[in-house]
Amino acid sequence: MFNWLKKDFSINSPVQGSLIKLRDVNDSTFSEGLIGKGIGIYPSNGKVFSPISGEITMVFPTKHAIGLKRKDGLEILIHIGIDTVNLEGEGFTVHVNSGQSIEKGEKLLDFDIEFLKSNNIDPTVIIVVTNWNDYELSVYDEIGSLSLEDVIMDAK
Repeated sequence: MFNWLKKDFSINSPVQGSLIKLRDVNDSTFSEGLIGKGIGIYPSNGKVFSPISGEITMVFPTKHAIGLKRKDGLEILIHIGIDTVNLEGEGFTVHVNSGQSIEKGEKLLDFDIEFLKSNNIDPTVIIVVTNWNDYELSVYDEIGSLSLEDVIMDAK
């Protein structure tokens, strides 16, 4: 409904690192597309930035995941690591709160990659559009290195 109101926009990488196709992420909930469409990124550092401008819709109590929403309704989930929920927030520092407005490129959180690895946790960052079926979404999942300026998805 009202598709003519939607504008084209891009979603940038929230972290620097190496792209992993979503189907190859070591978590079946994500790799099978049960939560949404997107990609995985094996991070080169523990700094996570907002890939869009919008609002923080949720910060998980365990600090390992953040929900974002654009003004047009597109919803994104950024999930740090596989099974990081078991750390109960240890190794994470969140810089935002639910309900807060955010600009593309603002820092969302820091995480300690070495701490995750020392606890045998895969630090892969997963970014998915959870309401992907409401948009024409193009996912760029060519394997390679990503910077924060790289576009990983386009939507309209």
